Amino acid sequence: MRSEYSNLYAALFESYEIHEAIVKNLASTWTGLTRDQLIARAGLSSGGGVTKAIEELALSGFITETVALDKKSKGSVWRISDEFSVFYWHWMQSKTTNQNWLKMSAGRRYESWCGYAFESLCLKHSNAIRAALGIAEVQTNVASWRYAAKSGADEEGAQIDLLFDHADRCINLCEIKYSTGEYVVTKSYAEELRRKIRVFAQRSGRKETLFLTMITPDGIKPNSYTEELVTNQVLLKDLFGKK
Repeated sequence: MRSEYSNLYAALFESYEIHEAIVKNLASTWTGLTRDQLIARAGLSSGGGVTKAIEELALSGFITETVALDKKSKGSVWRISDEFSVFYWHWMQSKTTNQNWLKMSAGRRYESWCGYAFESLCLKHSNAIRAALGIAEVQTNVASWRYAAKSGADEEGAQIDLLFDHADRCINLCEIKYSTGEYVVTKSYAEELRRKIRVFAQRSGRKETLFLTMITPDGIKPNSYTEELVTNQVLLKDLFGKK
């Protein structure tokens, strides 16, 4: 399997070096990159070659675009959607390749990997999430949103990887969290959630009613923070329910 990757993109694309550079740099971050960030990180020049490579990778299912809430292409986020490519760059190409898998699976790096894999799964099943929320029949835009705090300014930034903007003037802000067993919303995480909601309300320019939706494998453990903040939740089993 290790040798397969070196042949994969060359067999599929002309000028495959650009395709490989795009995938490699998207694999270096869990949160995805905008087109401008991707070009800068990969050291590519903006132009027809990059545009064609991005389009080909998207059409082939290697990468996926999450449209920005304002529908401006510069704000859209690109992520790897090909599981083999992600696995290759995070495990097969890493210095930990020869370590014992049981030892690695007990570490923080593996936890981060599981979180990314679960988030990727959720993004691929947005229609099932809509159905679980009861908005499958409502006109809905699936989007992402981010606001980068300006350097030196006294302001907050935030990123929301998945949201549902629906026609009844409501927006579901989704938080995707992986855990084994019920996910626990701690005091510090509750403050992070408040910050995200606050920054979105201040910076997005949207006046819709906001609902915080938690998406987890096995649900969230009820406590005072979930009672205050969480409107609804979606479980792993809901991703594979009826369409």
